[in-house]
Amino acid sequence: HMDKLLLRPTEVAEILGIGRSKAYELIGAGTVPSMRIGSSVRVPAEALRAWVSRQASDTANGATRTNDIDKTLERARIDSEPVR
Repeated sequence: HMDKLLLRPTEVAEILGIGRSKAYELIGAGTVPSMRIGSSVRVPAEALRAWVSRQASDTANGATRTNDIDKTLERARIDSEPVR
């Protein structure tokens, strides 16, 4: 069988071990890469893998993990309009 190329936000939440609301928040802020297909939001599996790798790399390079995602979300809120 073929691995999924695109993931639903609920699948992203499950994969990352976070809540569904947090997954939608990260996607809506543009923190986690996503795309729209009609009214559906999907996250490319490879983009999610790359994002996780970047987060892990940032942590390994000395970035603090205390609320890094929340800080990123806050910057995204300041820098851009939220996706609806």
